[in-house]
Amino acid sequence: RTQSFTVPALAKCEIEDTNGAGDTFVGGFLARAVASIGGRGAAPSLGECVEHGHRCAALILRRRGCDLRGLCPPAASVIGPECAATSEL
Repeated sequence: RTQSFTVPALAKCEIEDTNGAGDTFVGGFLARAVASIGGRGAAPSLGECVEHGHRCAALILRRRGCDLRGLCPPAASVIGPECAATSEL
């Protein structure tokens, strides 16, 4: 079965750089998809994963380069303090 999803439009004047947007979409999609692993909640739907990927890509499209400084919370709040010490986020 094929599903399609609407991509939220950005005004041309909002787009700074397209480098990394596809990779960022995939990263956001996968981050949402694995969020429930380890008992951290219910598994997200495909649509929720796609929506999260779109939101992440939109952040990158509005920035020059792939610099996330100032956008991302500290690694401990994203992946848990037990993993933050070994993470390169």
